[in-house]
Amino acid sequence: MPSGDELEVALDEGTIDADSGSVPIAAVELELRHGQAESLYGVALELLETVPLRIDHVSKADLGYELLVAEHSDAVKARPVHLNRRDSVEDAFCTVVRNCLDQVHANERGVVSGHDPSSVHQMRVGLRRLRSALDLFATGIPAYPGLDGELRWIASELGAARDWEVLAGATLDRSGTIGNADEIQPVRQACERIAVNNRQRAAAAVESVRYTRLVLQLAVWLNRKGWRGGMSDEQRKGIGGAAGKFAAEVLRDRHRKLIKRGKRLADLDDHRRHRARIAAKKVRYATEFFASLCARRAVQHYVEALTALQDDLGWRNDAVVADQLLKLLPQTSPEAASGAAFARGYLASRVAADHQTLKKRWKRFRRLSPPH
Repeated sequence: MPSGDELEVALDEGTIDADSGSVPIAAVELELRHGQAESLYGVALELLETVPLRIDHVSKADLGYELLVAEHSDAVKARPVHLNRRDSVEDAFCTVVRNCLDQVHANERGVVSGHDPSSVHQMRVGLRRLRSALDLFATGIPAYPGLDGELRWIASELGAARDWEVLAGATLDRSGTIGNADEIQPVRQACERIAVNNRQRAAAAVESVRYTRLVLQLAVWLNRKGWRGGMSDEQRKGIGGAAGKFAAEVLRDRHRKLIKRGKRLADLDDHRRHRARIAAKKVRYATEFFASLCARRAVQHYVEALTALQDDLGWRNDAVVADQLLKLLPQTSPEAASGAAFARGYLASRVAADHQTLKKRWKRFRRLSPPH
C-alpha cells in the first residue's frame, strides 16, 4: 500500500432478527481513512484471492428495515443522466458510466433474492447501457482488455432467465387470449419452471467471485482514470474537448447508421432486422446519455418516435426468440408439445399482421433529424 494511505478494517458477524425472520451477517468492512481510493480497491482484490467475497451496497440498517417490514428491494430503472455544457468528453464518460453502474448495482440484491424477475431485466438493461456507453466513447477512451468479455458473460447469465420469463409472461399472453388457455397452460408452466431455474443461475453468477472481481476492477479503472496511462498528448487533448460537440457528432453518426440498417425495415429478414434493432437501441441510449445537452423539445419528439419503433422491433424480436425456445420445449416437456406448436403458429401470424404498422413507424422516424 502507498506510504501514508490508511484503511480501517472491521469484521462483523451475527444476525439481524425480526418477527418475520432473521438474516445472518458475515461481513468485512473496509473504510478509507486517508489516501487514494485505489488502495481500498487493491486490498479488496487481494482479499478476494483468498476469501470468496461479494460486495453489498446495502447497509445493515437497511437490511434490518427490509426484514422488519418484510419488503424486498424493488427493481430500479435508469435515472436521467445530467451533463453540463462545460463538461469535457472525459467528464461525460465518467458521468455516463457511473450512471449505468448505479442501475446495475441497484438491482443486484433483487437478482440475488430471486423474488422479482423485473430486477433481472433492469440489471440486464443497466449492463446493456454500460456496454453501449463504452462502445460510444471507445474511439477516445478505449476499455481495458477483457472488460467487454466479462460484461458479455454476466449479461448472458441474466439473459437466459429473462428470455424464458418473457416467453412465460407477455409472449404467451398474446397466444392465450383466443380460447385456447387449456393448451397454453402446460407451455406456461414448463417455461416458468425453466425461468425459475435460470433465475437461480443468474443469482449465483451475481454472487460469484468472478462478478465481484469484475466490479472491483472496473471501479479501480474508473476511479484512477486508467485509460490515461497509455495516451499521447494529442489523445489527452481530444478527451478534454467539449462534450457537446462530441455528443452532436455521435448522435448524427448513430442516426445515419440506423437509417442505413433500417432501409426497407418491414421487409428485412430476422437477422438484418435484429441488426437494425440493435442500431436503434444504440441510438436510444446515446440520446438518453446526451439529452441534457440538447434542446428538450427536439429530444422529446425524437425519443417518442424512436420508442414506438423500438417497441415494435422489440416484440418482434421476442417472437423470434420465443419461436426458438418453443422448438426446444417439447424435448424436456412433452406435455407442452401441442401448445408450443399452436403458440409458434399464432405468433408467426401476429408478426405477419404487423407489417403495415412497422412500415408506418419507420416512416415516421425516418423523417426526423437527431436532436442537437
